[in-house]
Amino acid sequence: MIVLAVNCGSSSLKLGLYDGGANSPRLLCEAEAEEIGGDRGGLEFRSADSHPVAQRCGFPDHQSALNFILDEIARLSFPAPTTAGHRIVHGGPHLRAHQRLTPRVLEEIRAAATFAPLHLPAAISAMEAVTHRLPHIPQAVCFDTAFHRTLPDVTRRFALPRALADQGVFRYGFHGLS
Repeated sequence: MIVLAVNCGSSSLKLGLYDGGANSPRLLCEAEAEEIGGDRGGLEFRSADSHPVAQRCGFPDHQSALNFILDEIARLSFPAPTTAGHRIVHGGPHLRAHQRLTPRVLEEIRAAATFAPLHLPAAISAMEAVTHRLPHIPQAVCFDTAFHRTLPDVTRRFALPRALADQGVFRYGFHGLS
């Protein structure tokens, strides 16, 4: 199993390619694009057994950065991913557990974009890029907010009217993946 791990920030993209063989996962290569959407962006790419190679290059969006990195992975003869996992900062009020990416789940993530407007559009773009580029591989989404999904209601709720909680305003917890 060759796993593509994708982590989108608001203006960055971190990606790792792992051999998930019988033992423990082994890093094959990793990349980080920064200042996506700006004119001073950069990319750092390194294989597990080499020094990082950094270059100045601007990417207009996360999708173009991801496609460029996937091109580099192929050009350098790394194995193609057989599965992908995406770190998602917020699943909104309805997606509270890590799960396989499906069209319905993607729609729920789109609907939750108001909860994390700087991060979710970038993550959606990356998921769509992987789907377009590697349509045959399964993808999973892992939510930061899932870490605190078992909080009891009394802890999750704020001292606000119930109508706000019904709209998704409650304590989620973040950066649970770290």
